[in-house]
Amino acid sequence: MRPTHHLRIAALAAACCLAAAAAYSRQQPEPVDTVTDTVEVRLVDVDVVVTDKQGRPVRGLTRADFALFEDGEPVEIEYFSGPGVDGRSGSVDDENDLRRQVKGLTVDSSVRIAAIYVDDYDLHPFHRTRVLADLREALAGWVAPDVRFMVARYRSHLEVIVAPTAELSVVLAGLSGDETKDSRGLDAELARRRSQSAILNSYQGCDSIPLCSVCFDNWGQMLAYAEDYARDQETRTAIAVAGLADLISLLSGLPGRKDVLYVGDGFQQRPGASMFTYVADVCADHRDGRGEALAAALQFDESRRYTELAAHAATNRVTFYMLDAAGVRSTSGSSVDFADRRFAPTMENDNLRIENLQSSHFTIANETGGKAILNADRPLRDLELLGDELQATYSLGFTPRHPPTGRVHLLDVELVGPAAKGRSLRYRRSYRDKQLEARLADQLVAALFLGEAPNPAGIQAYPGETRRVAAKRHELPVEILLPDRASRPTEPGSAATRQVRVWMTAVSEDGRRTGIRQHLVDLGPGGVEVERGVHSLVVDIELPEGDFTLAVGVRDELTGESSFARLQASIPTPAS
Repeated sequence: MRPTHHLRIAALAAACCLAAAAAYSRQQPEPVDTVTDTVEVRLVDVDVVVTDKQGRPVRGLTRADFALFEDGEPVEIEYFSGPGVDGRSGSVDDENDLRRQVKGLTVDSSVRIAAIYVDDYDLHPFHRTRVLADLREALAGWVAPDVRFMVARYRSHLEVIVAPTAELSVVLAGLSGDETKDSRGLDAELARRRSQSAILNSYQGCDSIPLCSVCFDNWGQMLAYAEDYARDQETRTAIAVAGLADLISLLSGLPGRKDVLYVGDGFQQRPGASMFTYVADVCADHRDGRGEALAAALQFDESRRYTELAAHAATNRVTFYMLDAAGVRSTSGSSVDFADRRFAPTMENDNLRIENLQSSHFTIANETGGKAILNADRPLRDLELLGDELQATYSLGFTPRHPPTGRVHLLDVELVGPAAKGRSLRYRRSYRDKQLEARLADQLVAALFLGEAPNPAGIQAYPGETRRVAAKRHELPVEILLPDRASRPTEPGSAATRQVRVWMTAVSEDGRRTGIRQHLVDLGPGGVEVERGVHSLVVDIELPEGDFTLAVGVRDELTGESSFARLQASIPTPAS
């Protein structure tokens, strides 16, 4: 009988039935011990797009053409890759190819994810059909040996439609379903019209009542309608941004570049700003009306939310390309809702509404080094150009000289010499140090939901027979087979005990995820012995009844090498 080592990992009861897979990636891990972080080498990659005066991507630059700065101080570009002069994606500095191994930490910067995110929560059905038709046609030009595609959408929660794959046919199938019935962007338009109608009815209703002073006696009511609309849009914005944050968290455990194409009608940076202005326009004779309306509008500002989202993306090397699916928006004045043209929103009000929706696109794209595609009814050409641009990106890598503190560090990139003339740069403006434990948790979640995680040690995991511990709760033993090469003694020939860190999480079919628990395990004398070149560890996890996907991670504390495996289990296991 093989010697085994039992660890007990208690699954946290999921009080809230969260459905979004990636939402659980934001849960904080619950470590039993502090992770040893003495051998880690942190690598920071800065992806840079260089364009000429016509906005076309520039290829053929070398490492000598760039200067890189962290917090205003120059840093050495230790690793460099970029598109070659022949126009194909590839390294022009073979000695510094970013595909590398550094002290057990696998970093493969040559692999990139092209994720398509369809924001059905804020997307008009007609816009969805029109834009996705162009996107499907343009995607053929995005195909490259180093690209893996992914498709996700947001309704009431984040859904991964296509996990990372190189098969374009699978991606096209994922984008071909008729899901327009689930697009809820029309709700936002209807909410705006209802609010305008309520304000106008209040105005006209007061005008028909004797002794009712229009825009004085009913001013508070009209302003309240604008505030209700602003709060509704504020809630919609929070939900939409949470979906993007969940996507970033899900991608954070994947190596290399992550480029996200957002497809949606956008969300307001200042919710309700145009509605407050509409009240002021309707009540133009109210002496203090405009000032009071603008003061009320200032209470609603989502700028910080977008800035934090962009910082979250930059930290995880996620670049956003924001496609405004609405294209060229029509003016409210052309709507049949306003029989009396005196009460139709002004051109200035319409411009404010449109700028309010598009400014969020600019903020998120600019801070992450991406691009906003606006006012394009048929974005096929823009999407084709974007495919060229994604294959003409330079990566500049450096090793920070400071310990990870969790603070934000500013990044800056410049072109030097003749290469700088008439050229523009786009890149992420900052990054935040992430503790090792957080990065390991990210990789575990990526393994759980996407099946994407390294396994250099070749670990394997198998479910055992469950044991009932309470009503509808069972204890599942999971056997982890760890080849002996995963841990090495400190000195050649030494028989000293070594340590590995084991951590695990599980997700049910309806999206409930357990907490992450960690534990140190001794290997060798006094710990888990090796038999036939393999250490056998058994980890117990307590779960409710149902079908689960589990992810297991094992980190060698000496070398820093991390490996992941995924398995399926039914709770309770049938007696057979």
